[in-house]
Amino acid sequence: MKNNSLPKFSKISFIIASALAGLFILLSVLKHYNVYLYLFGISTKEILWIITFPFVALVLAAFAVWFFKRAKNKILKGLSVFLSVSAFICISLVLFAVILFSPSGRYYNFRSDDGKHEIVVHEKSLLLYGGGDIYEKTSFCTMQRVGGYGTDDGYLPFTDGKFYFVWYADSFELHYFFGGIDGDGYNTVEMRYAK
Repeated sequence: MKNNSLPKFSKISFIIASALAGLFILLSVLKHYNVYLYLFGISTKEILWIITFPFVALVLAAFAVWFFKRAKNKILKGLSVFLSVSAFICISLVLFAVILFSPSGRYYNFRSDDGKHEIVVHEKSLLLYGGGDIYEKTSFCTMQRVGGYGTDDGYLPFTDGKFYFVWYADSFELHYFFGGIDGDGYNTVEMRYAK
């Protein structure tokens, strides 16, 4: 009687992929409730992309090894290896392109004048879109989105240093150059603190 159990590699791959899927779901649920993880200059948005690639690779590898071990025909074994490698390369290229062309941007940290609030700005630009999301840190590793801003023609005011904050007790204003030619070219966005 043939043993139909999963190979050890496939079991381990599925366990690790399940843990990654659990982390992906947890971060997605937290994001839905406006809680973002923020560690070492990357946030939930980047972490979700980082999790996706090894998850897909592990699941693909687990199925490939399982099918290879079960196939009796050498042609099917060779076809499974070819399809697995081809799928892995295609998925890698697609994920690389998405990450390369996604507006991942850069993070900037600022502290209010009274030192009670830490603001994180995620500036991004893609083609003619420019702007960013503004968060307030709620702990050493979490933050909440409190607002955003947009610019003209993909302009990046934080990269160019053309911005300033005005801090109040319950809110703050972001004054930033938006790249336009109307008036003085500055916009103002007011946001309330998260905490």
